[in-house]
Order: sequence, then C-alpha cells, then structure tokens
Amino acid sequence: MCRASILFFFLMISLSLFSQNICGKVIDEQGKPVEYANVIILKNDSSFVCGDVTNEEGYFFMNAIPDTIIVKVSCIGFKQFIMPFPSAGDIGIIKLSSETYILDGVTIKKDVIQNHLGGYSIRLKNYEVVKGKQITEALEFLPNVTFHDAELYILNKEPSAIYVDGIKLNNLKELQDIPAEEVEMVSVDYQGGAERNTSNRGAIIHIKLKQPVIGGYFGWFRGGFRETSYGWGGERISKSFKIQLRNISLYNTFSYRRRLLFSDSNEEKRFLNTAKNAQIDTRFRNWYNIISDRLSGICQIAPNHVIEASLLYMYEDNKPHYDSGIVEEAHSRRQTSYHSHDYSKTTQIQGYYMWNSDKDAKQFKLNIDYLHKTDHLSQMADEEITTWANQNTKMLRFKPMFIGNVLHGQCKIGLDAQFIWFDDRQSSLCGKMKSKSPSVFIEYEGQLSDRFQYGAGLRYQYNKMSVSQEDKNNTISHGGVYPNMQMMYIINPQKGHFFNMMFEYATQEIPYSAISTYRIYNSPYYYIVGNPNLNIPTQWSLTGMLTLFNKLSLTIGTTHLKDDVEYITKTDSQEPNISFDQAINADRIRTYLMALEVMIKPTKWWIAKPRMDLMITSGKWVEYEMHYDMHWRFSLVNSFSFTNTFGGQIDIQYEPPYHFANMKHLAVTDIHGGLYKNLLSDKLRISFDFVAYRHDRDIITNTPAYYSYFDNNTKNLGFELTVTWFFKGGKKAVKDSEMEPLQEYNKIIPVR
Repeated sequence: MCRASILFFFLMISLSLFSQNICGKVIDEQGKPVEYANVIILKNDSSFVCGDVTNEEGYFFMNAIPDTIIVKVSCIGFKQFIMPFPSAGDIGIIKLSSETYILDGVTIKKDVIQNHLGGYSIRLKNYEVVKGKQITEALEFLPNVTFHDAELYILNKEPSAIYVDGIKLNNLKELQDIPAEEVEMVSVDYQGGAERNTSNRGAIIHIKLKQPVIGGYFGWFRGGFRETSYGWGGERISKSFKIQLRNISLYNTFSYRRRLLFSDSNEEKRFLNTAKNAQIDTRFRNWYNIISDRLSGICQIAPNHVIEASLLYMYEDNKPHYDSGIVEEAHSRRQTSYHSHDYSKTTQIQGYYMWNSDKDAKQFKLNIDYLHKTDHLSQMADEEITTWANQNTKMLRFKPMFIGNVLHGQCKIGLDAQFIWFDDRQSSLCGKMKSKSPSVFIEYEGQLSDRFQYGAGLRYQYNKMSVSQEDKNNTISHGGVYPNMQMMYIINPQKGHFFNMMFEYATQEIPYSAISTYRIYNSPYYYIVGNPNLNIPTQWSLTGMLTLFNKLSLTIGTTHLKDDVEYITKTDSQEPNISFDQAINADRIRTYLMALEVMIKPTKWWIAKPRMDLMITSGKWVEYEMHYDMHWRFSLVNSFSFTNTFGGQIDIQYEPPYHFANMKHLAVTDIHGGLYKNLLSDKLRISFDFVAYRHDRDIITNTPAYYSYFDNNTKNLGFELTVTWFFKGGKKAVKDSEMEPLQEYNKIIPVR
C-alpha cells in the first residue's frame, strides 16, 4: 500500500505536465490585494472552463486547456473586469476599479460554501444559521461536522488542530466564547496534508475573525450561569477585544469558568473467580475552575514580511470527589470516600513569520511553538493521602516551509520537528519520558482539467519515545514514509455535484497517561492505570465522499489500524476482587464508516440538518475479539430565525445500543436547545439554553473473570442564561489587506 502510494505521487506530478498553468494577482486602485475575488476562465462559446478565488494575498492559481479565450474577474464592491486570455498563460496583475452603489434593504446572496480539494471554506457573513449563535453552535451546521458529548467531530474523528487567526488553540474551551457573527470565514481541511504531524489524525479547522478597520476596534463581554440538578452547572465570564492599527493588529481574550458536575450511579460487580459480589452506589461531585488569558498580535515589519505572536496562560483547578456506599454479600454497608485535588498551569508561546513574493507567488513560513505545563495531582481515601504526583511537561516545535509553483501546480516542502520532555514524580516512584519526532515533507497540488483536481504528499517521520521508571527503561521508536493523496472530480459545476476521495497512511501518538503507572482510584474495587509496554500504532484510511446539489452528502470509508491503543477492563492478578482499566495494543482493528446528511429548509425561518452514521468495527486484542459490531448514531440539528432579532436552535441525538470489545454500551438520548433575543440594535443579546432530556450511558462489562453493570442515574436537565454585550468604535478607514492573519488556507476552486 505504501509503495503504491509513492508511485501514485510521482504519477500525478508527471501528468500535470500536460496541463497549462495559469496564475495572477488581483489588486485594487491603491495597489492592495483583493481577497475573495472570483476569477473564471471561459471558452470561445462562453462555457465555463475553470475558476479560482483569490487568497489573502490576492493570488489565484489554475490550469486551463489551450482553447480558452476569456478571463473574467468579479468581486462585490468592484466593477467587473474582462480581458482576453494571454497565450503565455501568465495573466499578471489585474487592477479592479471600485463601484459605488446603495443598498436599501437589499441582501446580496451567493453560495457561501466554496468547495476545494480536500475540504471547503465558508464565509459566515452570508450564512443564515450563524445569527444568535456561538461559533461552536454554528459549526454543527457545516458539512460533516457533529458534536457528541460536548466534543467536536469531523467525519467521526476529533480535529487534529483548530486555528483562530492563524494561532493554534490549546483546547476547544477557547472556542466556546466566540460569537459566530464575529467570524469572517471557516475553512475545513479533512486531512491536513503532509505538512501535518502524522501522529495527529483528523481534520484541521481554520477560523478567521473579522478585521476591524485601521484605527478601529471591536469586542464583546459575555457572562452567564447554568442551573442544573445533575450534570454541569456553574458560572462563567469572558471578554474579547480586537484592535487594528496601521502596522499592528492585537487580539486579547480572557475567560473564567467555575463549573460544577453532579453525577450519581449504581454498579453491580461480580468477581467470578472468587464468587464475590458487590453493590456500589456512587455520588460524584466535581468542582472545576479555569482561568484563561491569551494575547495575540500581528505586525507587518516590512513590505511582504509579516510576523505574528501569541502568548497563552491557563490555570485549571479540579476537585473531583467520589462518595461510595458499598454493600457486600454480608449485607453490611460501608462508606468510602475518594477525592482529589488536581491543578495545573499552562504557558504557551507561538511565533510565526511569513514572507511573500509579489512576482512569482512564492512564500516562506516559519512556525515556532513552545509549551510548558505543570500538573499537581493528589488523591485521598477517607481523608488520608494515598497517592500524589507532580508532573512537568515541556514541548518545543518548529516548522519552516517553502511554497511555490513547480511544473504546473503548487508545491510545499519543509521540515517539522517536535520535542517533548516529561518529568513524573509520584508518591511510589519517579519517571521520565523524552520523545522526538523529526520529519521532512513535500506536498503537491494541481489540476489536470477543468473538473479534475488532485493532490499528493509524502512525509518521512521518525518517532522515538524513551520512558524510565526507577530501574526500568523502555524505548519505543518507529520511522517510516507516510503518503497521502486526495482528488476531487466536479461532476456538474452548475448543480453542485462533485466527488472527493482521500487516502492517508499515518501513525498515532501515545499520550503519557496511557503509559504512566500512576493509579487513579474511583472506588476500592476499581482503578485506571497505564501500560509502559505499548507499541506505536499505525493506520491507513480511504474515504470517498459524494456531494449533490451542495446539500446532500454521502460518505463511505474504511480505516485499518495496527497496534491501536484501547482501554480494556481486567481483574487485578494480586487482588482478584479489584478490577481496573488498562491501555493495551490491539492486534488489528478494521472500521467501516457510512454517513449520510442533508441540509434542508422546510420553511423560510427553519433550517435543519439530519444525519445518520454507521460504524462497523472488527478487531482482535490479546483476550477479546469483535466481529463486525455495528454502532449507529442519529442526529438532527435545527436552526430557527423567527425574526431578525429572535431565534433559536434544537438538537436531537440518539445512539442505539452497541458492543465494543468486552463492553455493551446501552442507548443514549439527548435533546437540548436554546433561544436568543437581540436588543439595542444588536448590541445586547440575551440567550437561554436548556437541556430538555438526556439519558446518560449505561455500560455492561463481561469478561471470563468479571461482570459489571454500570447504571448511570444522572439526568442532565437544566438551563443556562447568558448575556452578551457587543461594542465597536474607532476611525472609519479602509482596511489594509496586508495585515490579514497568517491563515494557511488551501486554494479554493468554486463549484458553481
């Protein structure tokens, strides 16, 4: 499979020699780049050949056939530009003239989704569902994006990275306080290409906030509380502020959350080897506080030279508390209490540099990322400290990359190196971990005809992780070539029919928690522990996606994993009346995915996205096997816009029972939604969110030595009230396009 992928990579490059390369740049009357201008190539009979949308530097790239004759450029706010197609194929610089017109209650609409190779981009300014929502709520209405258990998934995988204005976020919590109306564009790349670390599976999301005018600023204050008898409750406040100066743009966001989690459960345990039974009633309470502050800035230090930097500080304080009432065979009840106090501090510094060439559209980018995190963990049983750990993590990553036109397409080539140092001092032992993953990559994208686009990439990456615990040392290393390929065929550009296919071969990153021997007890009969003898997993996946009318999407794919890491329930060999979850390597796992979703508009004020997912899994561990177990998932998200200032959302999710390894997961149902009202000319928003019904998951575990029925009694019902105040001000001047954030969008070829 790997050899065939490498051969295909060089085949695609050779085929591109037979197509003609077209490039150019669009500027305005002041000589500044024009972003999002539509550039199309037409034949002599005015039929469509190919098209592109200019990037943030005003460049466009296409391939065309020899009999093209007309170049047409259009953009809102400018007069349409038409010119004969040059025989050399080098269009050069196109200057657009401004067009002044008055809009009196008229809304200009266009296709908000621009499909491109390996993903899509969407301008939220023209998207109806963003009104009154946070960006995390609006993402649910994007193609192949879903939320399950408060986690974000794209094609049923968690995204490998989320960028806001070119800055990589530390976690999803940083995204939750951004109103969708303040977002200019969202770009989704399903694979990420060869430049992405092969240990990070999943899509990449780029989010671009709106830019203030020069001398202008905007922002928002947000505060609210959540009241619930079970599940998450608490309060939160946040503030965001963005200002644009002549050569500097600054963005600051601050948030504080105080979260409370209430959960009750019953568990029946049977230890078959000792014939001992236990009934455990558990009350789980968790007090969680988090403070996050990020400051980002971008500066144009010279023409065509831009730098960007970001500083993040985050403090988390977590106090989980387990109170368990245990009834054993003698029917005597005893009470135990396990509670922890865990707190961590995270500091992250990111730096970016970018150079652009006006003449030949070449770019050089340099990314540097440094993170330092300290964790202090302690656990007490019946008010006595039983275990503790102090953990110190440092990460350094740098990635230089060069982008330019090669042959008849665009090529990226670069280096990528990541180093992690981890120090783990526990009450029972001390351990250290070092890992490094240097790599080199090359990626190529081109177009063979007006309807067929392709891309291929190769990445060589060497992963090495060394773990030492007292007198035990273990080293895991693996190096290899990881190819990826993608193609898009436009079946009918007028109707929005197209087909995507993607392939990638990758490895997986093993978190230290999966190899740490630190035990986390939830009750006297159960704990979680890592496994220092894990192997590094590898996988290959193939995905096909058919889209019709830009609304209906059918996805079919398969993933084959070797040495996949999963947690399996076992019984302690020294304490047969105690069970534990431990990470182990599966021999091989094969998963098959089928997903179907459609965007519909039943009425002018109602937009809905029903979706169905089916995952079939087959695999083998040392002790367990799965034979094509089926996992269904159904969801329906609804957006309502009753008036220009009043609307809401209702989400419904249902998962039937399914099996995984030695566990049976029972059905889960969730119904939640919200309403919003804008006041004072959209400066004030009042939001009311609610959970109408939720039944959390029950799990049955069955092994030759152990049986358990976990009954989750948590009914996560409640409501949340939030108030948001929007503000803006400053000078009213023309925006400088060169101060755009360092986003890394792929080129966009519209499907019309």
